[in-house]
Amino acid sequence: MNAEGLDEALEYYKTNYEFVFDQRFEGDTKIFLGRGNDRVCRFCSRNEDETKFGPNTHSHAVPAFLGNRRIFLRDECKECNAFLGREYEDHLGRKSLFARSLSRVKKRKGRPAYKDPNGLRVDSTEQQLQLSPKDLALRELFENATGPFSFDLPDAESQTYVPLHAAKALVKIACSVCPEEDLDQCKHAIDWIMGRLEMKIEPLYVLQAFTPGPLGDFPGQVALLRRTTDINDPYLWCFVRFGNHRLQFFVPFAPKDRWMCTGNEVTFRSSHIPDRLHRTQFGETQYFRSDWSSVEETTDTDKARFQVVGTPTYLPPTEHESEGE
Repeated sequence: MNAEGLDEALEYYKTNYEFVFDQRFEGDTKIFLGRGNDRVCRFCSRNEDETKFGPNTHSHAVPAFLGNRRIFLRDECKECNAFLGREYEDHLGRKSLFARSLSRVKKRKGRPAYKDPNGLRVDSTEQQLQLSPKDLALRELFENATGPFSFDLPDAESQTYVPLHAAKALVKIACSVCPEEDLDQCKHAIDWIMGRLEMKIEPLYVLQAFTPGPLGDFPGQVALLRRTTDINDPYLWCFVRFGNHRLQFFVPFAPKDRWMCTGNEVTFRSSHIPDRLHRTQFGETQYFRSDWSSVEETTDTDKARFQVVGTPTYLPPTEHESEGE
């Protein structure tokens, strides 16, 4: 996206949308969404007499493995929390593991580790990223490095996941942070997530952005935008940032998006919300999109290029099991 495209997208969202939720994943105070008393689960509609709720910090509005330590949803019962985590969030965790490992995204405990079938291992600590490739030429480059250099990691294979399930995990995030006054616009999406509504969206594009360079412990973020005009574009857009990565998606089946429900193919503008970290000293943010509508198990092939400005630490390959979070 060039400067002209950025300005156009900024003006488009400024004119047609407003932020109704925008919070970072770390802060001095925790954020509790939903009711404190007389709770009703927003996913199954059962109350405290019909199901069990955990303590206020039981249900993360955004999965903890994306770095969220601050935003919690009180209106999510234990049963739905377990179901949504098992059926959908686990798939998002599998898809994003390599990206989260390279970005050193904090999870519930520690940081993620990645190992692919070809022997590449990625570990991280509070202070540094550790890479252990099996490729002999790359290992030799690491061992002999004495100054700045660049290199490409071997292609990395993601853990097996189902794209549509990962997409539903994203939509669940939007439904979790949605203010109560707009929750009726999420009701069909919630029914779709919970299996009460069978609808097909194909293709189902997720807009993705990658900002190069070390960002340190730059906190993750979740934001929800609401349409304020009558244009035929989605009523609710949401984005989630973790590490160097950002995922943007819309909430499907909103009643105010009836123009989508014609039974025919529809098109709408799917512009990336400009990233405030558009440019770093290592380059500009890259914007792209991918289709997450498939219901088949799959794996992704990810690539990564590094610019090393110091002396790397070389770790010989050892057996190390990667974690799903």
